Amino acid sequence: MDYKNIDLLQQFISEQGKILPRRVTGLSTKEQRVMKKAVKQARIMGLIYFSLNFRGNSSIKKNI
Repeated sequence: MDYKNIDLLQQFISEQGKILPRRVTGLSTKEQRVMKKAVKQARIMGLIYFSLNFRGNSSIKKNI
C-alpha cells in the first residue's frame, strides 16, 4: 500500500476524515498498521485532507 494511491486510501477513511477501525475495514493487524501509516503520510504530504468536512472560518464566532 502506497501513500500516493489516494483512491485506495480514501476507502479506509470515514466521512469525518477518520481512519476506519479494523472491524470495519476487515484488514489484518499488519495490513491495518501499513494502511494507517500510509494515510498519515499522505496527510502530511498534503495529498489527503485531515478533515473532509472542512467549513473554514465561517463556523468560528467572533466577539466584536
